[in-house]
Amino acid sequence: MSDYDQSRESPGIEDAGPEYRVKQVDTQRSSLARIAAWGSFFATGGLSGVVQWTFLLDLPGSEQNLDDKAKSKCFNTAACSVERSEEVFKTKNCDKHCRMFDPTALTDIEDWEVWHRGRFRYTLPSRWMPGSVNLCVLLSRYLSRPGMSALEIGCAPGKFLAYAHLKLGARIVGFDYSAPGVEVTRDIHRRLGVDSRIVQGDLFNEPLPGESFDFVYSNGLIEHFRDPLAALRAHTDLVRPGGRLLVAVPNYSGIYGWLQARFDPENLAIHNVDIMSPEALLKLADSLPLSSRQAFLVGRMNPVLVAWRKKLGRILGGGVWAGLTVLGRLQPFEIDPLRPLVVLTGIKTD
Repeated sequence: MSDYDQSRESPGIEDAGPEYRVKQVDTQRSSLARIAAWGSFFATGGLSGVVQWTFLLDLPGSEQNLDDKAKSKCFNTAACSVERSEEVFKTKNCDKHCRMFDPTALTDIEDWEVWHRGRFRYTLPSRWMPGSVNLCVLLSRYLSRPGMSALEIGCAPGKFLAYAHLKLGARIVGFDYSAPGVEVTRDIHRRLGVDSRIVQGDLFNEPLPGESFDFVYSNGLIEHFRDPLAALRAHTDLVRPGGRLLVAVPNYSGIYGWLQARFDPENLAIHNVDIMSPEALLKLADSLPLSSRQAFLVGRMNPVLVAWRKKLGRILGGGVWAGLTVLGRLQPFEIDPLRPLVVLTGIKTD
C-alpha cells in the first residue's frame, strides 16, 4: 500500500495547489477497483517479463565485477580512483576535480558537466514521468506552507526548484558545483519567470550561510560518495533549527540494481549501493543533530533508473523504456519492490 493517503487525489503538475494532482475518471468504485487490479497486474507482469528476458539474454559484460569495472574506467581523475597513489595524484589534473569531490567520490565534475550541457525543455517537471511525479509528491508533502525558504543541493537543471516556487510558494535557492548546470538552471528559471538565487560553489566549502533554510533537500547526490556522511553533514549544517532535511537516493538495492548491473554496470559502479536502504540511511544519520528521523521507500515504478538503450539499442531500448514509463504512470498504487527512491528526513535540533 502507498505511503501516501490514497484518499487524496493523485498529483499533477498543472494545478497551483499544494497537491500534485491529475484528472481522474469519475467511475463506480467497483470499476476503479478492477482498473487498479489490472493496472497493478500489467505493471508488475511487464517488468517481470523484462527481467526474465534479460536473464535469458546473458548480455555481454553483465558478469564483470563492478569493482573491476570502476578500477578500469577510473573516470580519468584522481578524485574517483579506486586505488589511489602518489603517482596518480601527480599525473592527474587533481586541482580541477578535487575542489568539490573528496577522495571518496565516485564521480568527477566532468561527468556532471557533460550531462548539464545536454538539451533541456524549458518547462516544469513533466507530469507524465513517474520520477518527476514521485519527487513532486515529496516536495508537496514537506513544503506545506507558502513562503518557506528551500535549498536544493545539486539543483541543475532546476525544474523541481521551479515547481517548489511556482506551485508551492517557496522562496528558493539552488546550489550546484557545475558551471553549465548553474547556467542552464538560471536560463530555465528566467524563461519560466521564477524568482530564484542560483549559487555555484563547493559542497564542502559552501558560500551559503549555515542554519538559514527551512527546508534543505537533494535527490541523487550523496550516493556518489563511498563515505557519504560528510556530504550528509554538509546538508544538515545548512538547515535552520526546527527546519527539515530531506535526502533521496535511487533504490539500486533491489530489482533496479539487478537490472542496471546487467544493462550498465559502469554506471552502477558510481553509486554507493550500500546506503540504499532505509536501515542504512538511518544508521548513517545517527551522529547528526536530527530528531524525528524517518527513512522509507517511496514512489511508483520509474524505468529511468535502468539504461535500457545501453544494451538494447535506441529503438528497442527506447520502446521498453516508453512502455514501462506508461505502466509506471498508470500504476494505481505503490508496490514495495518497484519503489524507486529511498528517502531520509528529519528535523534539525538546536
